[in-house]
Amino acid sequence: MKSEGLRGSITIDGMTKDEAIVYLMRCYGEEIKRLVYTFVKNWQQAEDITQDVYIALYTKLDTFRGESTLKSWIYTIAINKSKDF
Repeated sequence: MKSEGLRGSITIDGMTKDEAIVYLMRCYGEEIKRLVYTFVKNWQQAEDITQDVYIALYTKLDTFRGESTLKSWIYTIAINKSKDF
């Protein structure tokens, strides 16, 4: 798997898919939920959408090409899921 190369802050190289998702949830879980909340203005819906974001990440993690940082990729998924809600 790829890692964030700009500053080396988040690396998922060498992790299994399950380990990577748990790690990303710990690193970005609250940030993503707050970001989603800014779109939907409801905490319960924000939590549901955040779960959907991590399900999408789990299924699409192998498709991450490393052309952006993991954070921007995750944020893009979260924003798109929020807009689709």
